[in-house]
Amino acid sequence: MLRVLTLLPCAYFTLAKVKASLKRDTLWLKNMVEIDGVSPPVTMATEPHLLDLSESVRLAAKLQISPTDCLPRSICVAELAKKQGYDISVKIGISKRMGQFFSHAWVEVNEEQGRSLLCEPENVAFDFTTLGTKY
Repeated sequence: MLRVLTLLPCAYFTLAKVKASLKRDTLWLKNMVEIDGVSPPVTMATEPHLLDLSESVRLAAKLQISPTDCLPRSICVAELAKKQGYDISVKIGISKRMGQFFSHAWVEVNEEQGRSLLCEPENVAFDFTTLGTKY
């Protein structure tokens, strides 16, 4: 928990920067509107430092004045993890349930043994059709 609290200030300000950037410029998102076609990961990330990093971003999101959705949280985790040398991808997907469309963003860790989800239920990659990958 101490590591999570140590990472919290950096996560908070990175998240604020990402949210402001998303409000200004959504051009990068337009480049992602292609079906990814990559099979979903089936494992969960277990790297303690990545889990602490993700938890610090989750806490930082709760401290933000305005609500923080999955996309800025995912980008923030990816930015912070990339700075520490992890191979990370942000995935954006859509799903249609009960006649309504839903979208979601999540983080995948690219490892030698395959891709794994970071702090998401295992079924998220199966429930959503991946539109694209960032990073």
